Amino acid sequence: MLLLLTALALSAETPDPLAKKEAWRRQFSGLSAGVQPIPEANATPREDVKRVTEPSFEYSIRMGGALDGPSTRSPRGYAAWAQNFQPMRRVRIENLGETDLVNPRLSVNGKRQWGTVQDLVDSALRAYGNPTNDADKARAIYHYYIQNRFHASTFSRENDDPVKMLNVYGYSICNNDGTITMDLYRTAGLKVRYGYPAGHVAPEVFYDERWHLLDSDQSMYFLLPDNRTIAGDEDVAHDHDLVKRVHSYSVNFPDDPFLDEFCASAYFYEGRRGGQYSSKIKHTMDLTLRPGEALEWGFARKEGRKFYAHGSGDLRNIVSAAAGRLVYNGRWIYTPPLHSAAARRVHSQEGVSWGTRPGEPAVRPSAAGAPGHVVWKIAAPYVLVGGSARAEIALGETDRTELSLSFDDGKTWTKVENWAKEGSANGVMTADLDPWFPHQIRGRPRDEAARYSYLLRLTLLAGANPERMGLKALTIENVLQMAPLSLPELELGENKIAYRDQTTGPRVAQVSFHWIESSAAQPPKAVAAPVHPADAAHVEGTQVVFEWKPAEDPDGNAIVDYEFQLGDRPDLPWPLSPNFHKLSSNTADEKLQVYTTPRIGLLNPGQPYYWRVRALNAKGVWSPWSKIWSFTPDAPGVPRNLRWSARDERSLTLAWDAHPDGQSPVRYEIYASNEKGFTVQREPYLAYTGNQKSAGLFPGALVTRFEANFLQTVERAEATFRPTRAFYRVVAVDAKGWRSGASEFLAAPRPFIFSEPVAAGVVGQPYRYQVQSLASIGDLRSHKGYTVAFWDAEQPVYTLAQGPDWLKMDAKSGLLSGTPNAAGAFEIAVNAVLGDKGDQATQRFTLRVNP
Repeated sequence: MLLLLTALALSAETPDPLAKKEAWRRQFSGLSAGVQPIPEANATPREDVKRVTEPSFEYSIRMGGALDGPSTRSPRGYAAWAQNFQPMRRVRIENLGETDLVNPRLSVNGKRQWGTVQDLVDSALRAYGNPTNDADKARAIYHYYIQNRFHASTFSRENDDPVKMLNVYGYSICNNDGTITMDLYRTAGLKVRYGYPAGHVAPEVFYDERWHLLDSDQSMYFLLPDNRTIAGDEDVAHDHDLVKRVHSYSVNFPDDPFLDEFCASAYFYEGRRGGQYSSKIKHTMDLTLRPGEALEWGFARKEGRKFYAHGSGDLRNIVSAAAGRLVYNGRWIYTPPLHSAAARRVHSQEGVSWGTRPGEPAVRPSAAGAPGHVVWKIAAPYVLVGGSARAEIALGETDRTELSLSFDDGKTWTKVENWAKEGSANGVMTADLDPWFPHQIRGRPRDEAARYSYLLRLTLLAGANPERMGLKALTIENVLQMAPLSLPELELGENKIAYRDQTTGPRVAQVSFHWIESSAAQPPKAVAAPVHPADAAHVEGTQVVFEWKPAEDPDGNAIVDYEFQLGDRPDLPWPLSPNFHKLSSNTADEKLQVYTTPRIGLLNPGQPYYWRVRALNAKGVWSPWSKIWSFTPDAPGVPRNLRWSARDERSLTLAWDAHPDGQSPVRYEIYASNEKGFTVQREPYLAYTGNQKSAGLFPGALVTRFEANFLQTVERAEATFRPTRAFYRVVAVDAKGWRSGASEFLAAPRPFIFSEPVAAGVVGQPYRYQVQSLASIGDLRSHKGYTVAFWDAEQPVYTLAQGPDWLKMDAKSGLLSGTPNAAGAFEIAVNAVLGDKGDQATQRFTLRVNP
């Protein structure tokens, strides 16, 4: 429970949920508490090298040992994930032939084929069994996406392109995600539109004849009370309890009801809906490797990683150290075979001649005193964040050479000032190209645009004899930024490798995998059996306490966490809701092998559900998933179709229908509150009421104590009463006392004067009657700059429409008062007016004043 204790400590230090969220994200390591590093000292290096001469080539590689990336990787969600062991070192494709290698592609086990947006969508759908209906397509794309990114930003809109984000960066924020997921849904043929959360971006997707909100940044979606249908933005703006009853900010955040309430405050837009983000689909991972050119995917986790940032953006300082560790660098290496005909296909050349005999210069200036230029173009699908150049050049005392770079297709050139001899080596020239590529390393930002290509020009100037001067060898190397989850990693056991290219003519490609194998830690055994509910059992109630047998670890390592998943499909493709994808360490349960459903009514009676768990040991190694177990809750269903069936001046009749599913109700509980979107509570409770010190309904109070909102119990599906609150919900109760979830709320007509008139007075004695009308305090709302409060509390305006002259009405408080100066019976009419439309309620009574 160390993560929970950390969260509680953060709560004490930073009671504002927004501050707590940021504090948690920054200190989050990505690893469960108690996880120890896995040593690599005794690991065995392995490599597999294949030469490929066909456009399609498939083969297998077996990874031995006991550890791989997936088995040591934390669940992905909002915060940066972590991986406790990285067996991969590098994977490389190199062109050893004489012709260009066009669009070489490499996949491992059919995963991460992300060359285009269509490839991304196809991969997402394939991962979930290639669904054919729109609902499952949308869910597949959403869940696939959130499993392959985390929340971070370097203040660059580079991440708006889906192919760039998933292949190059691997991190994004809501602005990026809104554009990306719209592009993915549209590519799959789905309709999309804006969502309207304040200070946040979460689009909607259309299927099953309605709109659905899928928040890919915060890994959140909200179910309607039917516990099946994903709500739309309009639904959650209407009823905040749909948000408050869902775990916020994904599996890697601790439970925090105040943070859930803060999330709900973003949803309140009630205007016209529509519109889409313009597509940002431009990039592909197309590439061409010339003879002597290689692409190397790098997996090494080391200090000094280079990444593209805009302005002052720094993943490590702004987000977390864990985010900084999720930058991987690969390499783009070009060593042209200068003495071959293929090497002469340069970008441009002027004033040079080419040699063919090895050992002699391959490129010479054509004449003494006249500069010769050769220009090579470097272009990669990954952003270039650093580089170097190294050349072997035959130089006389009067010969000169110069290296220049161009980033505008040769219109302007920048001289590389650090182009110089490498120590005492004769004729070896080197240059550090890092200063010309925007990257951030050791806290120093660059502010240029991201670069994917450039021109490198080598100038040769012979002082005397051009035959003796010239280029013998050249290597241009660039550092690439890569998203770790996009890389072609091996997994334990047999791996199916598939190579494809679009080369016309012969090719000779070399594909090499380099990794280590280790058995420094064994994974725990799969959890053997459930304790409660038993497999295929019926359980009473819908607030279920799940418990399972502790996992066994073959090395005796402690079990430090469990991952829990529950869904409504036998194959469990995705969680029913974010409440049902949890880490035990992030919950309030005292035992690790226990998870308690956070509230009543999140599961449907009579419906089978399916769940599984896996264990994490102190070495950071996950067990296999347990078998998928099932159970069925027994409880009454949620009442529905709430309505006002009758009304008079003094009372309302609330009616509803019993749900046809589940146990038969024997009584009903009615709950009432002035808060729109309230949560039913039988006991007093604390609620987050905003971060405003001098504004809103509760200025200066981050948390406020609310009274219980239970109103009464009735036996029939109907109740007549004088309403004293603005909103109502109903809960069904069966013969054993098990409750259903709460119904949707029903708003009482407002204004409605519910106070009982003071109908008697005495001459010469003060008369007082406090008129009270129904009024909503609204719901928690986040305005510009995350200024959160109950901003929209209704304030009735009271007037005296009829009565004696001595009687006065306080328009704001509704206090009707005065001192009678004569006995008699007086007809009184008081009004309560609410809102800009002037909605009005009138109460009439006879005031009898005695002598």
